[in-house]
Amino acid sequence: MGTVLLPIILVRMGPYRGRFFLAVLVLIAVISEFLRLETSLFHNIFNALFGDMLKKKEVENLTGATAYVVTALLSSFLFNWHVVITSLFFLSLGDPVASIVGRNFGKHRIWGSKSIEGSLAFLTVALVAGFMYPTLTLIVRVLGAISAAAIELIESPIDDNVLVLLGSGAIMQILLKLFS
Repeated sequence: MGTVLLPIILVRMGPYRGRFFLAVLVLIAVISEFLRLETSLFHNIFNALFGDMLKKKEVENLTGATAYVVTALLSSFLFNWHVVITSLFFLSLGDPVASIVGRNFGKHRIWGSKSIEGSLAFLTVALVAGFMYPTLTLIVRVLGAISAAAIELIESPIDDNVLVLLGSGAIMQILLKLFS
């Protein structure tokens, strides 16, 4: 849930300072990942501090946090600033809620680890986030939330942080051109 701070900070900064801030975060993340994966001392320190938060696949690979900031920076150059912020809100709020609801209440599996309950939780939270950040037209926000929830369902070796940000961002960018 700490990732929700990023879109809040970026809203206050605006696109130019926001991109610079994202670039600094990417630099810090990449250096940290390199040190964590290549040096045993930093690896041990990192795991002592953050090991409980890592998924199994992240222990010896890049973390979702790094994918999140790298994709946020990339998105900031590809999409309208409000599309970027909206997709960040969708992901940063919807993904953890979907995980919690799916893990604790997910009785009806769609495929893999994904459940109807988790997906509906993601969609609900993304719709609420879209209404709380009303900078885009209603149809763009609603269809963006639906697309983010649908993309989050995809079981892929590509991190869902990448898929949801780029996928929902691209769809909202197209919708923005069509409906504005």
